[in-house]
Amino acid sequence: MVKAWTIKRLFIPFVMFQITLYVYLNFIFDHDNVIADYMDFPMQILLGLFSGYFLQNEIFQMRNDGLAYLSSIWNYIDIITPSIIFTVICTKAFHIPMEEELERML
Repeated sequence: MVKAWTIKRLFIPFVMFQITLYVYLNFIFDHDNVIADYMDFPMQILLGLFSGYFLQNEIFQMRNDGLAYLSSIWNYIDIITPSIIFTVICTKAFHIPMEEELERML
């Protein structure tokens, strides 16, 4: 029963998130064509929803584990990745100008 819950609630959304992120970064983000212009905003919304879902799971885990949550490096990675995606989406959605080096880092 736990295995089915883990697959349904964590693994399938994670795979969908990775596919969406791959498509967005390789075919839509920073490309100048009609399809990229048309699909940019919906993909940003979808990535934002996935990021929010995974951040919510991490917040629940943090609340349940307390300070022990901070003892694993993997938990930091689980928080940083969606946070960076939120940052990129916000800077692109609100047209915040950045230097080329900073944009390349994000």
